[in-house]
Formats: sequence, C-alpha cells, structure tokens
Amino acid sequence: MAVTALGTLGAGQPGLAPSPAAHRLCQTALSGAQWHGTSPAARFGELRIVALGSSSTAGAGASTAAEGYVAQLAGMLHHAPAYRSAVVWNKGVGGNTLDDELARRTRDVYALNPNVVLLQSGMNDALQHRDVATFKRNLSGFVQELKAHRIQVVLLDSQYVPSLATNSEYHRFLNAVSEVGQEQQVPVLARYKLSVQLMTQAAMTPGELVAHDQLHPNDFSHWCIAEALAQYFQPS
Repeated sequence: MAVTALGTLGAGQPGLAPSPAAHRLCQTALSGAQWHGTSPAARFGELRIVALGSSSTAGAGASTAAEGYVAQLAGMLHHAPAYRSAVVWNKGVGGNTLDDELARRTRDVYALNPNVVLLQSGMNDALQHRDVATFKRNLSGFVQELKAHRIQVVLLDSQYVPSLATNSEYHRFLNAVSEVGQEQQVPVLARYKLSVQLMTQAAMTPGELVAHDQLHPNDFSHWCIAEALAQYFQPS
C-alpha cells in the first residue's frame, strides 16, 4: 500500500526516544478508554488525512521531523492493509488558535479534498485566555461543517503540560473539546488523559513525557499519540 506524508514538521527539543519497555508502557495505557466514539474509518478504500492543528501537530518537541506524531502515523498506516493508499498532510502551524485554523480551512482542508480531518485545538486558546464558550461554539460549528462536507472528524485535545496540571482554565478547554466530541458524536483522542494514564498506571514521570521546553510532547509522547491514532484506523 502506498503511504505518503506531506508537509513540514517543526523539530523541537530532543525528547525520550521510545525504548521497547516504553512501547509496552504505552500499550498498557492505550488499553484504557482514552477514546470517545468508535471508528468507522475502515469504510474508506483510501485515506486522505489532513492533520490540522498548532505546534504539537507541526511536530514541536520531537527531536527530528520524522519523530512528530503525524509523520509517525503516516509510517504506521503502511501496516494497515485494509486501505489501498493513504496520504497524510501535516497542516500544523505553531501558535495557532482555533480562529487561525478556521481562517485557513479553505486552503489547508477543503482544497485537499480529505476524507478525514484530525483536528487539534485548544491549547493556544487557553494560553491566550480566550473565551471558552466561544471556543466551544466555534469548534462545534466547524465539526458540523466538516461533517456536512462528508469528512470524518477526529478531535485531539491538548497535551499534558506539567505547569498547567492544576490550572482550571486549561481544564475548561480540555472539557470543551470532550463535550463537543460527545455532542457531535465524533471521536476524541484525549491526549491529556493518555499522559495521566502513563503516569498513574506505568509510573512514568512528567519529564519522561514532555520535551525540555516543558510544553510539548517528546519523542515518546509523539509516538504514543501516533500509535493511538493508528489503532483507531485499524479495522476491527
């Protein structure tokens, strides 16, 4: 099966390269219910995926471009024989809010004619103290719009950030993404919950999950996100 990854991933600070033991730890965490919703994605003969998001989608925190979760997902889809082909466009732009993503959706989404959009948003809105009710309303409207274009939507919430673990505003945006997923009946990959599971169930530390900037996923966390998405796209 042909698999193509398109786009430039921004390499960030080096992180923890996943060892065999780390792979097993991530598999343990993935056995938890971090997904909301089930996958109908196997109905596609080919996958045309746009990953729309901000810096973590762009690859920030990964030690090389190839270690970002979008690039790793493209490689993993090579092992999904149910699909004739897959193309993955990386449309992550560092610093983007949801408004920024909406402003470029004609060029970065609809012009590419995807059948799947991985939509990651919320972190920069929280950091910029945007209104969470407006964020939720606009995110819900965008999901509805994508569905009207017959595009399968997968939401990704914000990554785990140690300094924000007890920040109520950060958690309000996490909850908003989850609520939109439930209300619009689209799956949500709860990245924050996945990190918490790794810390509580596999005894990993925050330093083993984030890059040196203490903000973005490291190599291991990028791999774990890609693994979760790859599992979602595997037909049952």
